[in-house]
Amino acid sequence: MPSLVGLLLLVAGFVVLMQTFAWIAGLGERRALSHPVPPEGLAAEVPEAPPEPTLGAILQGANYGLVLGVLACLLFKLWPPLMLALSAAGIGFSSRTLVQGWRRYEVLVYRALAGLMLSLASVALHYLNLTGQIPDLW
Repeated sequence: MPSLVGLLLLVAGFVVLMQTFAWIAGLGERRALSHPVPPEGLAAEVPEAPPEPTLGAILQGANYGLVLGVLACLLFKLWPPLMLALSAAGIGFSSRTLVQGWRRYEVLVYRALAGLMLSLASVALHYLNLTGQIPDLW
């Protein structure tokens, strides 16, 4: 016989799921109302190219890469698959920031470089941990 608490949690989860669907439908409706469809006889306008990222946005990516690299290095013993995902995300953010900074502004972003090095070092730490070359201190 299923427990009453489990049944109540299942109903509450279903209600939250339905509210989420209604919220997403409302967002789609607002977007459709803000972008009216042009009449069929008129030529469709050419969509504009997406704006290029500013230096502030590029530096934000560098900060993400640095924070993820530091977290992956500090917490590499907790749960290796999750920490490897943090390492991969840190490598992705940092390398994208380095490429964008160099191509668009000809600037070497040192935070991104540090984040990339920390993320790569965390991969090495994971390897050393999995092969048993780092002793358990906890």
